[in-house]
Amino acid sequence: MRQQQGSLQVNKGSRPKSHQPRHGLFNMSNILKKFRAVFWIILAFAGGAVATTVIGNWGMAILTWLWGHISASLKADYWPWAITFVSICVTILIWWMNRYLNVAFQTSTNLLEMDDSLLRLLGTWDRSLPYDTELRRMLNEILRDTIREFQDDVQRGFVLLPALEAPENLTVWTHFRMLEESLDMTFYVGDDEQRRLSEAGAAGMAFLQKKLRVVHMERTDKGWTSDDRDFKVFSRTNLAPVYRSFICIPIIGPFDPTTGQVICLGVLVLDSRSRSFFDVESTQLILRSFARRISLAIIACQGISHRQTKKEAKMPNPPQAE
Repeated sequence: MRQQQGSLQVNKGSRPKSHQPRHGLFNMSNILKKFRAVFWIILAFAGGAVATTVIGNWGMAILTWLWGHISASLKADYWPWAITFVSICVTILIWWMNRYLNVAFQTSTNLLEMDDSLLRLLGTWDRSLPYDTELRRMLNEILRDTIREFQDDVQRGFVLLPALEAPENLTVWTHFRMLEESLDMTFYVGDDEQRRLSEAGAAGMAFLQKKLRVVHMERTDKGWTSDDRDFKVFSRTNLAPVYRSFICIPIIGPFDPTTGQVICLGVLVLDSRSRSFFDVESTQLILRSFARRISLAIIACQGISHRQTKKEAKMPNPPQAE
């Protein structure tokens, strides 16, 4: 009896597999959902096939009709078609040349306006103000004219010149649309090789090498980085930069007979949201032209300031009252 009771308890605790509840495949709601999904897939496939067939038949019919009329017209007389083809090509060529000439004319106009602004600012030089104040005023006007030339392609810009107190550091003398926290940037261009490697940056190397540099920003798994090994990071952040490329144009000055090389006066830096805008050779050519005007402004300001200082040194001291 005990053995029978034990066996009964075992049989009572276990349930045959045929009596276990079944879920998933035989659930009616799942079956309806799958049926509806398959139905819509078949319907979309059939509708796409029908639409493709109808559009294809219409297109073939129109193309056949059009080609028949063209063939008949060519057999009758092909000169009107030849004249039409040549006229279309000439129209496209004239439109392209007109567009190119309009761009060139606008660039020439902007350069003339910059020259006019430069002469006007030199003529209104205020000798009572410090040298750096007047120079900043002139550079601000030239920088705005430079960015206006490229409209929306160039977002921001600034001019780097050696600091008056520490000429081994390039500092921002004037800017356009730059953030206030970015105006404290400095780039070391002194004689210390170790400091150059870590503090010169792309702008500093453009100043030292007197060569134009184009820097592109790239997104990697670790965040945003640059394709220039001399790129100097001022703030560590994972946010995307407001620019995708920037260019550093050295501001070339006069020839130095003592060193046998030209003098670099500073660097013009512009950025853009386009990654390839500064890679175009014509853009670089125009920017070099603007940089030469900035160089002329700096040299003229230095000459005026030096002449004024020399003149003040020669002036006799006023007689003192006894």
